[in-house]
Amino acid sequence: MQKLKFDPHFILRTPLNSVNGNISEKIFSEALYLSTPVFYEEYKKNTLKLLIESKELKKVNISTYKYKTRASTRCTPFARICSGG
Repeated sequence: MQKLKFDPHFILRTPLNSVNGNISEKIFSEALYLSTPVFYEEYKKNTLKLLIESKELKKVNISTYKYKTRASTRCTPFARICSGG
């Protein structure tokens, strides 16, 4: 059996913003677009105040909250919102 060799260096991925901080709109929008283009379009309608129906608006707001929470606590699968060190 082959012996495993470990590299003494490692990469630590952390969320780009903290739980209490706010991610910049530009970075969040780009990460959202890369991960879910369909929802990104709904998100943009919401930011431009094009959503009229309150049920639709509520769904978009809840989903946006979930994405921002995930961006604050985990960097995967949103590689755009992580930092490395």
